[in-house]
Amino acid sequence: MHRYSSMPLVPYTFHNGWLRIRGISLDEKRIPAMFAKLGSVGEVQIERKSRMSSDLLRENLVLPTSALVSALTLKQAESLLAAVEMGYYRVPRAVRIEDISQAFNVPRTTYSEHVRKAESKVIGAVAPFLEVYFGRRYDNSQ
Repeated sequence: MHRYSSMPLVPYTFHNGWLRIRGISLDEKRIPAMFAKLGSVGEVQIERKSRMSSDLLRENLVLPTSALVSALTLKQAESLLAAVEMGYYRVPRAVRIEDISQAFNVPRTTYSEHVRKAESKVIGAVAPFLEVYFGRRYDNSQ
């Protein structure tokens, strides 16, 4: 729900046949559009709405591991872990992408694609939490 400057909070719960999803919106004006989109799937109701101080939100927001890694394929996860373990993300880098791909006997372009896709997914998952923590808003509709 990034385009709506909103994010769901886990855990999701079921109550009387309803799926309950708690969420945070950083832009109140975008809530109607988000609910219109959700309404195309099924009935949606707002049970309660309240304001929260940004300090309280920042200090109590928990980032579940599944939010970071559940979208990764096994190849992407393995490639990313290998890059970390071999020093690709150290400053300065301890290894080049070519060296890692050769160590695993995988073409450089294939290995590089796995790493780039994994990075994109992980950074995309972290972005809303960065937005909340640092209080910045972004508009990815451009």
